[in-house]
Amino acid sequence: MKRLVLILILFLTSLYAQTPIAVLDFLSNGLSGQEAQALTDRFRNELFQYKNFDIMERAYMEEILDEQGFQLSGCTSDECVIEAGKLVGVEQMVGGSISRVGETFTIAARIISVETGKILNTASYDYTGEIDMLLKEGMKQVAAVLAHEKPAPQKFGYLSISSSVPDTKFFLNDHYINRPSLSGEKFKADKYTLSLRRPYFFPLDTTIYLEEDEYKTLNFQLVPNIKHIKERITTKKNIGKKLYILSGFSYGLAAYLHLSANQIYDDYQTARLTAEEKHREIKFRDHATWVSTGVGTVVLARAIQYSIEISQLKRLLIVTTDCHVNEFRLALEVKL
Repeated sequence: MKRLVLILILFLTSLYAQTPIAVLDFLSNGLSGQEAQALTDRFRNELFQYKNFDIMERAYMEEILDEQGFQLSGCTSDECVIEAGKLVGVEQMVGGSISRVGETFTIAARIISVETGKILNTASYDYTGEIDMLLKEGMKQVAAVLAHEKPAPQKFGYLSISSSVPDTKFFLNDHYINRPSLSGEKFKADKYTLSLRRPYFFPLDTTIYLEEDEYKTLNFQLVPNIKHIKERITTKKNIGKKLYILSGFSYGLAAYLHLSANQIYDDYQTARLTAEEKHREIKFRDHATWVSTGVGTVVLARAIQYSIEISQLKRLLIVTTDCHVNEFRLALEVKL
């Protein structure tokens, strides 16, 4: 009896035992890093709902890997994922990728055994539409498949939306639909808020209830905002008058500038001839200046030479006079 109870306890323990597991951030292709991280965090939360996993906190995992000097960026291969799992001490690792091509998203995820390196389970999910529904439903479906749980069946309907006014912008749950209309687009059966916007028309907001397998077709007639249109006409008329005046002034200025340019060109032709004459005169004056300077230098040198010669002659005159005086005194003394 005791043995049977022990076996039952071990069975229940193994039944409710949680597998230590860590989730790497999904690689992104065509999405921003913030979007990929938000989707990965949502996946962790969805996987946590299944009690057969003991999920390691992302921050704690990154702290351990940082201490070990392990870089998560670029960790795409199974070998890299397994090495990260061994460092953080878990039994299983989850890795995956999220890609976007046009408006279609695809998710690929896998669970790898850290001990054996085998891929234990895989999940894939494709979705066309806004990224919001990928966050709300896509990550839930992937987590259910990896946890070996049967995902709740999704319910879809089909929606066609158009407007009688061209260039109308459609917003579904506050997200802009970058298309002129919707024709049989597949959406999750749910409640939606639809908004239509078009300049000079009153905005239109309504609520849509899309049922499972329902084909809903909606065509909207926007009401023009007469008051706004009249105000815009008045404003545009006033601006138009000012633009005509400005254009006339611009044409007049252009004509004046054209005539001025012609006059300047004529003056330039005349000035060019005058400039050539001035250039010749300047060259002559420069030459004459150098000649005058040379002549002045020669004359100055000659004048200095003459001054020296005059000084020499003056000294000679003094000496000569002294000699004549002495000779006269000597002759006078002889006679006496």
